Amino acid sequence: MSTVQRISISLPQDLAEFLRGKASEQRMPVSAVVAELVTQWRKRQHDELMEEGYREFADEMLAFARDSEPLVAELLQGESWAEQPQPTKSHRKGGRNAASKPTSR
Repeated sequence: MSTVQRISISLPQDLAEFLRGKASEQRMPVSAVVAELVTQWRKRQHDELMEEGYREFADEMLAFARDSEPLVAELLQGESWAEQPQPTKSHRKGGRNAASKPTSR
Protein backbone atom coordinates (compact mmCIF):
# COMPACT_ATOMS: atom_id res chain seq x y z
CA MET A 1 0.00 0.00 0.00
CA SER A 2 1.26 3.46 -0.81
CA THR A 3 2.00 6.09 1.79
CA VAL A 4 -0.95 8.29 2.69
CA GLN A 5 -0.40 12.01 2.53
CA ARG A 6 -2.64 14.54 4.22
CA ILE A 7 -3.76 17.46 2.05
CA SER A 8 -6.13 20.30 2.66
CA ILE A 9 -8.74 21.29 0.06
CA SER A 10 -11.38 23.97 -0.06
CA LEU A 11 -14.77 23.28 -1.64
CA PRO A 12 -17.87 25.35 -2.12
CA GLN A 13 -20.35 24.58 0.65
CA ASP A 14 -22.81 22.72 -1.60
CA LEU A 15 -20.07 20.40 -2.90
CA ALA A 16 -18.72 19.79 0.60
CA GLU A 17 -22.23 18.86 1.81
CA PHE A 18 -22.77 16.62 -1.20
CA LEU A 19 -19.42 14.89 -0.61
CA ARG A 20 -20.15 14.34 3.08
CA GLY A 21 -23.59 12.95 2.18
CA LYS A 22 -22.13 10.51 -0.36
CA ALA A 23 -19.46 9.44 2.10
CA SER A 24 -22.14 8.82 4.72
CA GLU A 25 -24.25 6.80 2.25
CA GLN A 26 -21.23 4.68 1.36
CA ARG A 27 -20.17 4.42 5.02
CA MET A 28 -16.74 5.63 4.02
CA PRO A 29 -14.53 8.47 5.21
CA VAL A 30 -14.68 11.56 3.01
CA SER A 31 -11.01 11.05 2.15
CA ALA A 32 -11.73 7.52 0.88
CA VAL A 33 -14.49 8.84 -1.40
CA VAL A 34 -12.16 11.52 -2.77
CA ALA A 35 -9.38 8.94 -3.25
CA GLU A 36 -11.78 6.65 -5.14
CA LEU A 37 -12.94 9.48 -7.40
CA VAL A 38 -9.39 10.60 -8.16
CA THR A 39 -8.41 6.98 -8.87
CA GLN A 40 -11.31 6.63 -11.33
CA TRP A 41 -10.35 9.96 -12.94
CA ARG A 42 -6.75 8.80 -13.34
CA LYS A 43 -7.87 5.43 -14.81
CA ARG A 44 -10.19 7.19 -17.29
CA GLN A 45 -7.33 9.45 -18.38
CA HIS A 46 -5.04 6.43 -18.80
CA ASP A 47 -7.71 4.56 -20.81
CA GLU A 48 -8.24 7.58 -23.07
CA LEU A 49 -4.50 7.83 -23.73
CA MET A 50 -4.29 4.11 -24.48
CA GLU A 51 -7.27 4.33 -26.85
CA GLU A 52 -5.65 7.26 -28.65
CA GLY A 53 -2.40 5.31 -28.96
CA TYR A 54 -4.16 2.23 -30.30
CA ARG A 55 -6.04 4.36 -32.81
CA GLU A 56 -2.81 6.00 -34.02
CA PHE A 57 -1.10 2.61 -34.24
CA ALA A 58 -4.02 1.18 -36.25
CA ASP A 59 -3.86 4.15 -38.62
CA GLU A 60 -0.12 3.60 -39.10
CA MET A 61 -0.57 -0.12 -39.74
CA LEU A 62 -3.35 0.57 -42.26
CA ALA A 63 -1.11 3.06 -44.08
CA PHE A 64 1.73 0.50 -44.06
CA ALA A 65 -0.56 -2.20 -45.48
CA ARG A 66 -1.77 0.13 -48.22
CA ASP A 67 1.79 1.21 -49.06
CA SER A 68 2.96 -2.43 -49.10
CA GLU A 69 0.17 -3.72 -51.31
CA PRO A 70 1.83 -2.89 -54.68
CA LEU A 71 5.11 -4.48 -53.60
CA VAL A 72 3.40 -7.62 -52.35
CA ALA A 73 1.40 -7.84 -55.58
CA GLU A 74 4.61 -7.51 -57.59
CA LEU A 75 6.39 -10.17 -55.53
CA LEU A 76 3.48 -12.57 -55.88
CA GLN A 77 2.90 -11.86 -59.57
CA GLY A 78 2.15 -15.12 -61.31
CA GLU A 79 1.88 -16.99 -58.00
CA SER A 80 -1.32 -18.77 -57.15
CA TRP A 81 -2.44 -19.23 -53.59
CA ALA A 82 -3.63 -22.69 -54.62
CA GLU A 83 0.01 -23.62 -55.38
CA GLN A 84 1.09 -22.94 -51.82
CA PRO A 85 1.35 -26.04 -49.57
CA GLN A 86 -1.50 -26.14 -47.11
CA PRO A 87 -0.85 -27.17 -43.51
CA THR A 88 -2.55 -30.33 -42.32
CA LYS A 89 -5.35 -30.13 -39.81
CA SER A 90 -3.15 -31.40 -36.98
CA HIS A 91 -0.40 -28.86 -37.76
CA ARG A 92 -2.84 -25.93 -37.76
CA LYS A 93 -3.91 -26.80 -34.23
CA GLY A 94 -0.36 -27.41 -33.09
CA GLY A 95 -1.09 -31.10 -32.59
CA ARG A 96 0.67 -34.21 -33.83
CA ASN A 97 -0.25 -36.18 -36.87
CA ALA A 98 -0.87 -39.93 -36.63
CA ALA A 99 2.63 -40.80 -37.88
CA SER A 100 4.36 -38.90 -35.09
CA LYS A 101 2.41 -40.35 -32.15
CA PRO A 102 4.66 -42.12 -29.65
CA THR A 103 4.22 -45.86 -29.51
CA SER A 104 3.43 -47.58 -26.24
CA ARG A 105 5.64 -50.42 -25.04
